[in-house]
Amino acid sequence: MRLTRRPVLVFLASAAAAVGAVVLAVLLVRKIRVVFAGEVLLTDGRASYTVRLQKRVSVTHDVRLLRFALKSPQQKLGFRVGEHVLLNACIGGRTVMRPYTPVSRVDHRGSFDIMVKIYPAGVSRKYPNGGLMSQYLDTLRAGDKIEIQGPRGRFVYEGRGQFATADGHRLPLVTRLGLVAAGSGVTPMLQLLRHLVADKADQTSVMMIDVNSSEQDIIARQELDEYTKDHGAFSIRHVLSRPPTSEHMVDYVPGPLNLEILTEHLPPPDSGTMDCRIALMDLFGRRHLGNDSTTLRPVLHNIITRRGRGYHN
Repeated sequence: MRLTRRPVLVFLASAAAAVGAVVLAVLLVRKIRVVFAGEVLLTDGRASYTVRLQKRVSVTHDVRLLRFALKSPQQKLGFRVGEHVLLNACIGGRTVMRPYTPVSRVDHRGSFDIMVKIYPAGVSRKYPNGGLMSQYLDTLRAGDKIEIQGPRGRFVYEGRGQFATADGHRLPLVTRLGLVAAGSGVTPMLQLLRHLVADKADQTSVMMIDVNSSEQDIIARQELDEYTKDHGAFSIRHVLSRPPTSEHMVDYVPGPLNLEILTEHLPPPDSGTMDCRIALMDLFGRRHLGNDSTTLRPVLHNIITRRGRGYHN
C-alpha cells in the first residue's frame, strides 16, 4: 500500500513546488474565509469560547449526554478524531477545568455532544465530595452557558488505518486495531468508531474490550451491538464484574479484566497491529501506575513492560 502511495505524494509535492505561489494564495484565502465565516468555533487552542447547553439526555443511571449549541447551524466545533476539549466553570468560587471527548462526528454542524458520568457526593470514601464538574454539569439547564477550550490531544486518526501524532508525524499503517475501554472511558472509542464506520472504504479490523461493573452500566450498548451486525470487521467483548441479567448475552466475559482476557480478545501482535505500549505510557505514565485500581495496575504494568509482544490500543 505504501509503495503505491509514495509516487503520488512525490508527484503532488513536485506540482506544488511548480505553482507554490498560487497554492499558498488559495490556502490563505480559504483560511480567511473559514475564520470570518465562523465555520469553525475552535480556531485558537489557547482561547476560551462560550457555548450554550441545548439539551441533556440520560444515557444510563449515572451518565448524561449533553448537547451544546454552536453559534450557527452551519458551524463545526473544529476537532480531529482522537482529540478532546476542556470545559471550565466557576464552582464554589474557583475555576474548575476538566477534559471531555466530543462523541459527535467531526463534520457535524450546529452542535456537539459529550457524555458525562456523574459522581455524586457521599458515595466514594476517597472522594467524599464527588465530582465537582460532573455534578455542576448535571445541574445545567437548556440555555445555560459554559466555557470551552481546545482541542487537545497527542494522537489523531486520519482514517483507513492511518494514525498520526498531533504535530503531523504519521505512524505506520495498521490493518487491525485493539481498543480497551472502561466505564465512561468508552467515549474516545465511540468518537473513533463513529468516524471509522461512517467511511465505507475504511476496512480496518477492530477488536474491542469494554469493561463495566454491570450490564446496566454499559454506555451506548445498542450502538455497539449494531456495529457488530453492520460492520463485519468489528467485534466486542463486555467484561463485567457482575453477571448480566440478559440470558442471551453472548459477548459477555466474566471480570475482572486480566492479561488473559486481553490476550484472547485483542489482535495478536504483528506488523499490521498498532503497538500500544508507547500510547499507554503517554496516557498513564509509569508514575501513575500506582494510582490505578489493583485490578488494572498489574495488567497495565505487564502491557507496558512486556518485551517482544505488543498489546494494542
